[in-house]
Amino acid sequence: MDLKWNTEKAAAPQGVLTGCEESQEWMLKWWFENYSKHNTLPVTFADFGMSASARSWCEKRGNVISIPPQELQNAKNAPWADKVPGYIWNYRTIWFCKPLAFLKTPYETTIWTDIDCEITKNITPMFSLAEVPDGFAIRYDKQEYEKYYKEHSILKHEARCYQVGVIVFKRYSKVINNWAKYC
Repeated sequence: MDLKWNTEKAAAPQGVLTGCEESQEWMLKWWFENYSKHNTLPVTFADFGMSASARSWCEKRGNVISIPPQELQNAKNAPWADKVPGYIWNYRTIWFCKPLAFLKTPYETTIWTDIDCEITKNITPMFSLAEVPDGFAIRYDKQEYEKYYKEHSILKHEARCYQVGVIVFKRYSKVINNWAKYC
């Protein structure tokens, strides 16, 4: 598994990263249409196992990076493996491959949005959120979700729950490195 940053010269100072696999690609056009109404930043799509037609569609609209789903086949040995319920394993392809896609960003500063995120305005102001020492910005998740996860022993009592559907980060952020290694 490649846990190294993309060291090629940045394609642009700022850009947007999203991704999906075949079961989610029905949202690609909807996501891109909403994004394009308000934004012109370059887009990179992470291919977590898209169909050939979806990948071709993405290549016409932006850059595509491949993050093969098999890269995490040994994830059941990870330190968090015994802390998650069985249904999580059905979704791990995307959830746990995301930080691998982050490492491959072609931008100096990146906004990641999940493919089911409806973008309703210009997101450019969000880039300033990464202007912090660790170059990483994320939001806490809703308290009711956090409470549920703690009650069902999915999340440790002292831990916080984060919303990982929208993230802003700078290339080479140590937070991303650590996240990828942990996954």
